[in-house]
Amino acid sequence: MVVRPRLADIKILLIEAHPALREAVTKYLSYQGAEVRSYSNPDDASAAIDFCPHILLCEITIPAQSAFLLLKNLRRSVNRTDFKILAVGLFGLSSSAAERSALSAGFDAVLQKPFGPAELLQLLSHLLLR
Repeated sequence: MVVRPRLADIKILLIEAHPALREAVTKYLSYQGAEVRSYSNPDDASAAIDFCPHILLCEITIPAQSAFLLLKNLRRSVNRTDFKILAVGLFGLSSSAAERSALSAGFDAVLQKPFGPAELLQLLSHLLLR
């Protein structure tokens, strides 16, 4: 019996400013079978619109508008009604108001840093099953 990785065939676009965290999350998600492209900020990631990710994991920083605009542009670039890019906002120091802003801007979920691998995988699995 062959066991497939949990995120096999899933494309993930990761935006994280901290290099060590970006590298660790990229390695973990890749180990889980995902195809991951990672960038340090939303402006650099705008070049990856053609990647057409299933999931956007994006640090919400000041200015948060860059992350919100990236999500809007990614979703606009997909011309299919049967495909929605799922988005998770990653927060360092956050407030409930900041989290509400991310959710109202179209993010499907938020995740408070620091988070563990199991917590991340559980959230992504939940979103993919919705």
